[in-house]
Amino acid sequence: MTEDRLTLLYRDYGQAIYWRCLKILRDEAAAEDATQETFLRVHRHLERAPDADEAGRWILRIATNYCL
Repeated sequence: MTEDRLTLLYRDYGQAIYWRCLKILRDEAAAEDATQETFLRVHRHLERAPDADEAGRWILRIATNYCL
């Protein structure tokens, strides 16, 4: 069940997270790596993930913190 949720979160927010990482890092390869790392961190803490309304902001914060 958690893999299904992770897949849905990636489908919903993967592109936005990539673009956020690209904006911060200014390097495509680094942005791809940061996006992957972001979703690895999401997977590790998936049981604490907020509901659908807050999930996008939560993932965006993880990505931003990682990139910074």
